[in-house]
Amino acid sequence: MLKSTPGLTISWRYGHQENICHTHLFGRYNFYNILAAIATGLYFKIPTIQINKAIGRFVPDNNRSQRIETAKNRIILDAYNANPVSMSEALRSFSEYGPANPWLILGDMFELGKTSLAEHENMIRLIEELGFKNVILVGSDFYRLKGKSSFTTLASTEEAAGYLKSLSIKNADILVKGSRGMQLEKLLTFL
Repeated sequence: MLKSTPGLTISWRYGHQENICHTHLFGRYNFYNILAAIATGLYFKIPTIQINKAIGRFVPDNNRSQRIETAKNRIILDAYNANPVSMSEALRSFSEYGPANPWLILGDMFELGKTSLAEHENMIRLIEELGFKNVILVGSDFYRLKGKSSFTTLASTEEAAGYLKSLSIKNADILVKGSRGMQLEKLLTFL
């Protein structure tokens, strides 16, 4: 991997040929997805230049690692799925990206069972370790941990929409990540 943000750029070799592949995918965690696409192309004997072009043309548009530029901000929308591994990888990748004015809007991770509160608390600790300051946590599990951090914590996406309406976030890079059921894409209107 040559570069991991804002879009992954990887170098790969097939035979004696060195290949550079530029993508629109955000986050180091998409590296293995790209390798799988390359391997599939090679299996079907697709020329390496065509593999690179196809991967480079792919632009996510389904709430997965989707980069969006609004009139005011740059957004990474990754609100299709969230679990402790994907959330921590997204946070680390966003931190590596090193934006000048970073914001996090994170929604609950669903379907964690008995470990849910502990996993949400682990995310809060990771956010603090990575040094993020502008953080909005959304959802009932994060809300139950409200006193565990100084971050803005809201019980629902609707409440977050009202809060964001009162702010005027500008010139920011914003990571929006949460489980599908949180429907965090509804917040884009206010960003």
